[in-house]
Amino acid sequence: MPTLYLAHQGATLRLDHDRLRIDMPGLPATELPLAQIDALVVLGQVHLTMPVMRRLLRDGIDASFLTVQGRYCGRLAGPLSPAGPLRRAQYAASLNPPSATAPHPFAIAQACVGGKLRNMRTVLLRYRRAGADAHFDAPGFTDAALSASPLADSVLEPAVGLQTTQGPAAYRPAQAALDRAIQHIERRLDQVADCSTTPSLLGLEGSASAAYFGVLPWLLKHDWGFSKRQRRPPPDPVNALLSLGYTLLVRQIEAAIHIVGLDPYIGFLHEPAPGRPALALDLMEEFRCIVADSVVLRCLNGGLITADDFTVDASPTAERPLVLSDRGLKRFVAEFEARLNSEIAHPDSGERVSYRRVFELQVRRLAQVLRNDAPQPSSQNRYRPFVVR
Repeated sequence: MPTLYLAHQGATLRLDHDRLRIDMPGLPATELPLAQIDALVVLGQVHLTMPVMRRLLRDGIDASFLTVQGRYCGRLAGPLSPAGPLRRAQYAASLNPPSATAPHPFAIAQACVGGKLRNMRTVLLRYRRAGADAHFDAPGFTDAALSASPLADSVLEPAVGLQTTQGPAAYRPAQAALDRAIQHIERRLDQVADCSTTPSLLGLEGSASAAYFGVLPWLLKHDWGFSKRQRRPPPDPVNALLSLGYTLLVRQIEAAIHIVGLDPYIGFLHEPAPGRPALALDLMEEFRCIVADSVVLRCLNGGLITADDFTVDASPTAERPLVLSDRGLKRFVAEFEARLNSEIAHPDSGERVSYRRVFELQVRRLAQVLRNDAPQPSSQNRYRPFVVR
């Protein structure tokens, strides 16, 4: 079932028997059956009545609250899952040395980083090949050119491409930049297995991510002023949308963790901290570029979000210097939800599943490792990240 996003400022969510009613100033009310949603995301000044909150708690529907620009504020959730033995195994794995019956916590962290680096490499390889296949006959990569590419049915969306304006000659610097980034990521990937400490592992992840984001401008059809990843505060539209996408993504991963019964605040790569869902951040790593980044590129390259959707807030108390319009926010959320519901062939089983379902499958895979009940002895104590091909 889908997530309900409420982003209309000043709206009120009310309960009418088994239906939700959204009252919006100056607009007709909207209703939908409560049974059609499994999670709620509230952005900005949206009000929930007490009957709505009680019903959400009773039915086990999580509600996450974000600022209008996507900064996480908190969540409303019911009682914890009764999966006590599973959580105990999770705590033991995070605190105790590995044994014959307990997985190595650092191996889980290595798998999370390795999965992220593999997916970043695959994304760049596919963009590089898509650029060569399109032959740069027109400025940018047209939808028609990419639809004709062998990559059209891959995990990447067909409406994006490398930036170019002058035919094959303009492709050479992009090709060289992508080649260097891919090689850099591959070198860091080769080093992951030899890491022995979390700081060194995070160093490899940071180095590979810097190379990946360093060539991200080549994947954009226009110059958005992006040069590197910056979070607090995001100085340009690309960084702003990346931050929003990652915030929405981690909430989806956290919801899947709750469904399975693990503790989202005890992870293996990210250190626990007050309010930080460390495990959700761990498991999100392998999905950043293939889910959130994909939505950002699709929105910007497809013209769904334009420069007119951003305004500059120069006040000294501004939460963020760039403010995304309501129209831009709604379009981004719609594309993000479409991405979650899009189906892909699972690389292990071949079964067609949505990304939302993949999140849960990955959490269940980790739970299986923590319980040490893998179906084949060779796969015991090994978390396998979700890696696209």
